[in-house]
Amino acid sequence: MAVLGVSLGITAGHCDSNALNHSFKEQSGGVFSKGTEIGQRQYTQEEMNAIVDEAHTHGRTVAAHAHGTEGIAFAIRAGVDSIEHASFLDKNTIALAKEHDTVLSMDIYNTEYTLAEGKKNGIVYKHPSK
Repeated sequence: MAVLGVSLGITAGHCDSNALNHSFKEQSGGVFSKGTEIGQRQYTQEEMNAIVDEAHTHGRTVAAHAHGTEGIAFAIRAGVDSIEHASFLDKNTIALAKEHDTVLSMDIYNTEYTLAEGKKNGIVYKHPSK
């Protein structure tokens, strides 16, 4: 298996290391980090299209780290090969994945662990539909 060592992400997004200049006053968002709401997408459709096109041009497989329905749909439409997590998706998004032959690499246990053990481990978690 050949994997990318560093994920691509927006400034102050989930993949950001939080090593930003203090003037940004931003924190990473995601299930295990403080900041933006879980499930928010980070890229526009045009940006996703460009990322996937560039990777595929160089023969690379593209996996999108996505929890929220909108981001999952954007990634699928852009042509990613797989979606990692796919935590919050609806029937339409599942149908879209089938239509585009996109693999959904779901890990239900992560959500269960976060809900059961997150608070005592200092993880801030707010379900996106609440």
